[in-house]
Amino acid sequence: MRLTAAAALVGVTAWAAAACGSSVPPSPSPNGGAAAPATTAPVGVAGTGGTAAGAASTSECANAPSALVGQDLKLPVGKLTATAEGPVTVCAYAGRYEVIVRYQTGETTAEFAQARQAQASLHQTVGTVNGLGNAAYAASYTKTQPVSNTLGSLDGDIAIFIVSPASLGAETALMTDLLKKV
Repeated sequence: MRLTAAAALVGVTAWAAAACGSSVPPSPSPNGGAAAPATTAPVGVAGTGGTAAGAASTSECANAPSALVGQDLKLPVGKLTATAEGPVTVCAYAGRYEVIVRYQTGETTAEFAQARQAQASLHQTVGTVNGLGNAAYAASYTKTQPVSNTLGSLDGDIAIFIVSPASLGAETALMTDLLKKV
């Protein structure tokens, strides 16, 4: 299980670094626990030089408080840890499951399409989702338990990615709430 998780994180980190235009090395899992499932989505793993939570640099995470995320995803989530580096802000939630909300500003339609293609290249099932922002897709990685689902949406030049084991319906509810706040 750890080998699978490590391999998936390496692939995700490489994609995230490329998407951010950065060659920053990856940091440990935001949950810090070895029991965290493999994350196979563009989660924007911050580099070791990332900025810890600060009101100015991680304000997007104020739109995704633990109470809202837990309620919409129907998962127990704990303390929010926010990290910002360049255009990427990652909101990670402590708890039994790996739950991440990632914001990327300045995202183009081409970059968003590239994120979708990257998910498919990581052996995920990817499909279009209608009615969320300008474009949206859902991806699912089922080779780990619990599964890792990603819902990505592009609204203007802001991309939001939700990574969790929650269903598409639950992630859609959260994405709808987050899009109202951007």
